Amino acid sequence: MIRLDAFPAPGAATIFPEGWHETIGSSGAGAAMNLARLGIDVVFHCPLGVDLAGDEIRLGLAASGVVVDPVADPTGTARHVNLMDAAGDRMSFLLQSGDTGRRFNPDAVEPLTLAVDHVVVAIVEQARDVILVARRLGRPVWTDLHDTDGERRWDRDFLEADAIFFSDQRLSDPRPFMKRLIRAGRHWPSAPVAPPVRSR
Repeated sequence: MIRLDAFPAPGAATIFPEGWHETIGSSGAGAAMNLARLGIDVVFHCPLGVDLAGDEIRLGLAASGVVVDPVADPTGTARHVNLMDAAGDRMSFLLQSGDTGRRFNPDAVEPLTLAVDHVVVAIVEQARDVILVARRLGRPVWTDLHDTDGERRWDRDFLEADAIFFSDQRLSDPRPFMKRLIRAGRHWPSAPVAPPVRSR
């Protein structure tokens, strides 16, 4: 994460950023770490490369109290460089996206699902089948649609989750979308578990 007062103008330049840091990213990792910080036992099933970045992420997650159940990604660990301006707007450079076409193996997901009370699913391609496994095994599913517009095709499988969080950043009025979700059986979580803490 590179922090700038403003995004640079087009053209060659030498820039001295206000600051920068490296950290563990992805909404799934963020949810896992914040739930662990709230005292909740968390097992994080995720793709990781067998590389230095993957080793550092394993150590960082474990230090946060997260039990990591990695799936080896032969393409390497996903890595991004983000520019963030003073207003909090972000520009992301996807250096390595990982194997985005692969799905999690339902046979590996099933025993993990049986052992937990809730399943939190990130809206990534690999996790689409996890909701089906959780439904079959009777486990409630939470997901976060982030800045959905209420219509995008990417969300289609994740709309089947029991409890859905989302940002109204791309919705001028979120109420019609919320009413659609409620009519479809979605709800606010009633379990005595605090929702993940959102952080930038």
